[in-house]
Amino acid sequence: ILAGLNWLSGEFLLHNKEVPIDLKLRDVTRFGKNTRFNWEEASFRFDLKADMTNLYNWNVKQIFLYMTVSFEHDFGGKNSTKSVITVWDSILPRWETKRSKTTWVMRNRHKYKFENEAIEYPIRDVYHTLKGKTVTVSLKAEVMPIIGHIFSVHLHNTTLALPNKYV
Repeated sequence: ILAGLNWLSGEFLLHNKEVPIDLKLRDVTRFGKNTRFNWEEASFRFDLKADMTNLYNWNVKQIFLYMTVSFEHDFGGKNSTKSVITVWDSILPRWETKRSKTTWVMRNRHKYKFENEAIEYPIRDVYHTLKGKTVTVSLKAEVMPIIGHIFSVHLHNTTLALPNKYV
């Protein structure tokens, strides 16, 4: 019964909360053709400041923060496909922990700062349609409670213009 009351009390506190996000995309660090696997690859760096305080309460264990890149493959006519690729992720625990091999720093409680962070997973396109394309970069979060269901939050959208030539 207590677990149910805990879930019920936390359930209504998390939805429709505003999360201050400052996301700046830096330069494209790699853009080229992978001849071994015959696909195009692109990588970039970013700066992110996020105050996740509004998403935490006594029932939240951790937040899974991730960045996706989406773009359309237009083959002309009726054939088109949309790709959505996860390029970066991080687990933001409720309790502060020391992490030695990452570039993120926890400042204050639930305020995060990532500086000059490289994406973990490159953007890959087997159709070779990335040259000169503008892709949509989205920042999303999955809030994971101690008791209850996981829910998604869409935090921020921006765009990134890829070069017309390989770098």
